[in-house]
Amino acid sequence: ALLESGDTDAALKKLADALAQDPANDDARYDYVRLLIATGAYEEAAATLEEPLAREPRPLRFDALRRWLDAMEFVEKDERGNWPVEQFDAKIAENKRDFDTRFAKAQALMAEGQWAASMDELLEIVMRDKAWNDQAARKTYVAILELLTPPPQRAGAATPGK
Repeated sequence: ALLESGDTDAALKKLADALAQDPANDDARYDYVRLLIATGAYEEAAATLEEPLAREPRPLRFDALRRWLDAMEFVEKDERGNWPVEQFDAKIAENKRDFDTRFAKAQALMAEGQWAASMDELLEIVMRDKAWNDQAARKTYVAILELLTPPPQRAGAATPGK
């Protein structure tokens, strides 16, 4: 409710408090990290992701957040993060199998919230070489699907329209 009202700081504080009270609360951790990434608090998001990403098996939803965080950090730190789409397209037109450039484009699009366009680029890589870069394109594609999946209804939550 705090987030819907636009009070991001209060939402962050409430989620941080919930996580401090119950460090095993993965729902609060997920919502907290997602909001940290959305507000540009990348270092804190990375630190909060360390524990769940150390688990085996690695929880998919936290891996998805890490991949989104990677895309956001890519845009900040890599010069290609500021390329216009046309520059990516020109470089890819020279070599359709330039997966590094295609993946960079996908990350830049992902960071901008252009999920479908990012997925198109990732799918191009997967179709040409599924195993490229330890399956980074496939794993990032799955991560986007995970990020776009609505959260499950919490127990006791009222069903809208009923």
